Amino acid sequence: MTPATPSLPFYRVLTLSGAVLQQDGMPPLDVVSLRGEEAINALFEYRVVVQTPEREPGLLPWCVDAALLLGQPLTVHLELDGSAVGERQISGIVTEVIAQDSDPRHQRLQLVLRPGVWEATLGVHSHGFQDMRVLEVLDAVLGHYPWPVDKRLIETYPVIDLITQYQESDWRFMCRLMQQWGINHHFEHVDGAHRLILSDHNSAFTPFGDPEGAYHRIPIHPPGHRIDREYIHAFVPTRRITSERFEARDHDYTRPRLVRVAFAQKAANYFHQSYDFINTPWQARYTIHISKYYTGRIEVARQWNIKMDHSGSAGARGWDSLFTPIYPLKELPETPAVWTQHIGFQLIEYDRSGRVLTPNQSAQPLTGRTVVDSERRRAVRLVAGDGEPGSYWYRIGTWFEGFIGGGSEAITPALCDHLSDDERYRPRAHMLRAAPKKKVFSTEELGDLFGTIGCREWAYQLKRPASLLGKSGFAPDAQGQCESGAPPEELESGKRICAGLVEYSERDWQPYIDVTSHQTSRKYGREAYIGDVLGWARFDDPVRPVIGQVGRYWVCFHECPDGEKPGVIPNFRLWLARRGWPVPQPIPFFADHKFVDPDADYSGE
Repeated sequence: MTPATPSLPFYRVLTLSGAVLQQDGMPPLDVVSLRGEEAINALFEYRVVVQTPEREPGLLPWCVDAALLLGQPLTVHLELDGSAVGERQISGIVTEVIAQDSDPRHQRLQLVLRPGVWEATLGVHSHGFQDMRVLEVLDAVLGHYPWPVDKRLIETYPVIDLITQYQESDWRFMCRLMQQWGINHHFEHVDGAHRLILSDHNSAFTPFGDPEGAYHRIPIHPPGHRIDREYIHAFVPTRRITSERFEARDHDYTRPRLVRVAFAQKAANYFHQSYDFINTPWQARYTIHISKYYTGRIEVARQWNIKMDHSGSAGARGWDSLFTPIYPLKELPETPAVWTQHIGFQLIEYDRSGRVLTPNQSAQPLTGRTVVDSERRRAVRLVAGDGEPGSYWYRIGTWFEGFIGGGSEAITPALCDHLSDDERYRPRAHMLRAAPKKKVFSTEELGDLFGTIGCREWAYQLKRPASLLGKSGFAPDAQGQCESGAPPEELESGKRICAGLVEYSERDWQPYIDVTSHQTSRKYGREAYIGDVLGWARFDDPVRPVIGQVGRYWVCFHECPDGEKPGVIPNFRLWLARRGWPVPQPIPFFADHKFVDPDADYSGE
């Protein structure tokens, strides 16, 4: 703001008013300048420089008693020009009086104006509020301060059993509550006073009365262009790196195992995008990704990496193009269907520090790390080099921690693919587009697209012990012979089985990982097939072959027994019989409400 010119002593753009200025002994004060800041969800602060007028010759200069001004409300009037003549008011209480350089004829002071509720920042308190809504708590706290408050709220706020204020100022406590519940605050200056406005919607901001007024259209001019009207003289575009996400957590003591987390993400695509490492020991001895069309996955990853390199982005890259895939069905003398030729897998092996041991095409060493991604989920990534911001990283999968809520639900960790498993357990995308009115999809429908073996079914098998109990096995063939050539053995129950085989209890599982999906509807003319599967094993887990059935062929993918290479198993029943292993049975498919820890104790919380 610019002071009035000396040629017009009877007219000033800025004037000051307030009851304290009418007291006896208080000299008139002329406004010299005004500078300050005001924003939504913040306490405003204005610094007003005033001076006493010049007195007649022979009289001593005016002397202002600063103590009379402290804590008193004052209003600065800004006269506006334009098609709608009016004024703008800025009101507040005087919180500071600063003496400035004066001359023999004037006394000059700087007055700091702040809102009345600024007084709530001065004390530190501890209180408890029980069975109250957030607005009732705000009213209780604001009731200690004699300043007007206007609530323009449309939301309904629940009763909270306990809200605590601990060793914090009243204002900090109120700001924390308002931030938690999405309540904004700002100030309005009307009729020589200011009031605090609480709002939770944009319509709470009062529009200016005349659309042609000075504050509806503010002109832009170079500095010094005009002095009798406010205008914008500079506009400086700025870009800076900011926090990419916000997260809020809450705790319900009545349900202590319930995880209550909300987050929001909105970040620019900067190269130095951040991610948070979790300081936890590396667990995976290997990760394996099996896909019914791995050639397509590799091409998608290659194209995506090219796009990311051109944009200079720090986003996740596709790791599928870094490792050499294996296609176990490609050399079949008789191809049952074209799609079987593309069934492939990629295997990544690690040491206990997470360093990748499998040869790859990365220019820097790769290390497996557990991180918190931008959606606040625990994820497993491959990080190139030292993992500092700017390093390439590749997303392997997401940790599924299970469902928390007591009863028959428990945490069962699983390494999930964020694409196929998200669609498998919570179908969206093209399935919902094909059937927009359908909310529930059967196992057969899910299997048509993704297969019925996902991260949860893998974890279910991984956690089952491989203990052997009792004796059982295959029934003899029609001629009463065993495939191994040994004669059948008769049990006490009278059942004849092939000798050397063992029986598993219902709480035990087979000594292998079966990735076979079973299609009971036979929509595509096949009963057993392999979809997209992401699997893993820990260092302390026993070695278990990873097997699966494609049509009439059984395939061993990894950790094949007796040093066998990955590929088709010529005689699967004989392969099992030689090792005393049972015939695989279909793996149950776990929907969201059915996935539990098979080894958990549900007797109590």
